[in-house]
Amino acid sequence: MIQSLPNKLHQLSNAFSWPGAGLLLALVATLVTRTVAEAQELRPARTELIQPIQNESFNKNGTCGERKQGGNPRTENGVLIFDGSDDGNRQVDPQIAIGGNHILHATNNGLIIYTKTGEFVQGVSQRCFNGGIDPKLFYDAHNQVFGFDLWNPWDKEKKKPVNISVSATSDPTGVWNTYPVPALQGVDGGGIGYSRKWIGYTFPGGPTQTFVLKTAEAKSGKPVTVYYFEGNLGHPVATQDAVDDLYFVKLARRDILITKVSEAEDGAPVAELVVQAPHNFKHFGWPPQLRLGKRAYSYAIQVYHAVFGV
Repeated sequence: MIQSLPNKLHQLSNAFSWPGAGLLLALVATLVTRTVAEAQELRPARTELIQPIQNESFNKNGTCGERKQGGNPRTENGVLIFDGSDDGNRQVDPQIAIGGNHILHATNNGLIIYTKTGEFVQGVSQRCFNGGIDPKLFYDAHNQVFGFDLWNPWDKEKKKPVNISVSATSDPTGVWNTYPVPALQGVDGGGIGYSRKWIGYTFPGGPTQTFVLKTAEAKSGKPVTVYYFEGNLGHPVATQDAVDDLYFVKLARRDILITKVSEAEDGAPVAELVVQAPHNFKHFGWPPQLRLGKRAYSYAIQVYHAVFGV
């Protein structure tokens, strides 16, 4: 309705005959058109420049205590298998990312590198990457880097940083750059994603729950500018296709919303809602088992990890 208003004003300008009426309404129509376009775009609410913590190698040249788990590759029924971390059966949060010649594996107790044939290479605890829990891993084939996040709610400075770590190359045994991004009012439950240009992260808690940074800056080991958006754009997507734009998916009470983050002419990101449609989920916000009196292990319907080819 708002988008059709400029056309209505142009039609009215032709209907009036008094001098200057057409010009006045044409100017109003132009102003409304510009206002509508600007309203559809969301600019960052604030920025922070984050200094990197650089590891010269995955295990800090052997100074990190080795965490050796898994490996033992073998063939069963014609399929190559190997063991991963053995951290128990509760809140392990296992993750895996594959790229280059390696496999990166993580749990709440640490990170391990294997070869693609399942041989153990190196393993360290989260303390080697500025600490934290709930690792979420990815391999960005566009930029040939591994990446992951660790949320650290127990830091001495009380900034509750989300530690975004990015390898300098496709070899995860080499140089890593970690960026402690403050999330002062953040709570558990964040998600990470990427495109060819951006790394994005969304977390619950606080007024600015989504931030993005440029992958090229993080890969280079230079200080990165982190852009925070007001509110919550949704879960960032792990974008497989070679596109610069980063997409976010959000489930509201009745609708699914898809927001696109692009680079503006000044180099800063700009967000635009591109899809809003009913999701038609019968149950939202709680698992149906609760109504049936059955034991449930999840208390919210969330987009936990999304991978798109666009």
